[in-house]
Amino acid sequence: MAEYRIEFLKTAKKELAKLLEKGFKLLIKYKLLLMMPFEKCLVCGGELIEKKVTKLLRGGVNIASISVTAEVCLSCGERLYSQETVRHFAALRAKLKRGETQEFQLLGQSFEIV
Repeated sequence: MAEYRIEFLKTAKKELAKLLEKGFKLLIKYKLLLMMPFEKCLVCGGELIEKKVTKLLRGGVNIASISVTAEVCLSCGERLYSQETVRHFAALRAKLKRGETQEFQLLGQSFEIV
């Protein structure tokens, strides 16, 4: 029984190390995104241009569409948003999740095909 526990703990430790490494890489990418603007795309190294884009935001069962400015890669299409825009997304997602949609314009209905 003790051998089983030791083996389990070793495996759990390895898995935790893998998760921490992935999380660390994501944290670095997130920090880099916060330091915008970039000269080249973080994904492919392509050229970035400023462009008006439409972003879909989901909060709970609600979805909203918003037009914002983003840096868009001409090669792969990756979008980079400013800190202010990302904060705005978070605030809108929270409102959507709480059902606070009075200030939003109703566009229609959405359906799920099952």
